Amino acid sequence: MLEINQFPKAYVEVDEILKQLPYDEFKRIESDFVNMIRNKKDTNYIFKLDSSKTLEEQKILKETKAILAYVFMNYLGTEEEVKKIRKKFREESLRIEEEKKKIYQINVFDNKKIEDKILNKLIIYKKE
Repeated sequence: MLEINQFPKAYVEVDEILKQLPYDEFKRIESDFVNMIRNKKDTNYIFKLDSSKTLEEQKILKETKAILAYVFMNYLGTEEEVKKIRKKFREESLRIEEEKKKIYQINVFDNKKIEDKILNKLIIYKKE
């Protein structure tokens, strides 16, 4: 799960990664977005990219990965690449929901089932 208090540090990491982009790719990112990243980053946090490692091998925050996914999907990715990523996100969400169904034996997103279970427990409690 993403943690809101980690985003200022993630902004530092994102800014360093964006600085490595070729100029023509960097210019595709809205300047307001880049300014927001730079204005909200943690000025005490230091992050250095290891040039001997690929981006996937870098030790970066999960919040950084989420922001980079946003940047790619909204500014850098082709239409086809974005479609593939969205499909992957949907498949992963469905997989997680199926796991939750197996664990909890209910659809955690189905409020009707949850309400029924609560009402049944309340009724049983009243009878006793």
